[in-house]
Amino acid sequence: MVVAGWSYGGAVIGDLTDTGPIGRLVYLASVPEPTGTATEEEPADLAGWPHLLFPDEATVVPDDHWWLDSAEAAAFPGEVVRHLREHRRRPVTRSAWLAPAAAEAWRAVPTTIVLGRSDSLIPVQEQEWACAHFSDVRIVEGDHFLPLLQPDLVAGVIAETFATAH
Repeated sequence: MVVAGWSYGGAVIGDLTDTGPIGRLVYLASVPEPTGTATEEEPADLAGWPHLLFPDEATVVPDDHWWLDSAEAAAFPGEVVRHLREHRRRPVTRSAWLAPAAAEAWRAVPTTIVLGRSDSLIPVQEQEWACAHFSDVRIVEGDHFLPLLQPDLVAGVIAETFATAH
């Protein structure tokens, strides 16, 4: 079995604890997070997170307007834009957003990481860390929206990993 996670989905697949049936993890526009690296403290400068809204003291939610009005979104297929406009993002508690990784599934399972060279949400330091710690890191032309803008590339990587998954 291959398990893929895009963006925040990478944090989700990293927290998997029953990795027995999983032959490979695929991180898309996401870098595995070692346990103990998050501070659980809210960033002092919330303006540094322009793609998120903080509607109250307890929640955080992706800013639909930021995502849909970005230069990258202009290239989204019409059906993707319609879907995103009709299915608004849901808030999550700030404590969940800030929670440190609970597990490191990537230590037990072969891992592939696919990052867009122009991804403004994955800092260069994180990309460099991934390259230094994983044998299968692919930096491709693109940004954070690889699954939406390059679905064939993403599907090809996932299909390729099926062949190598045990």
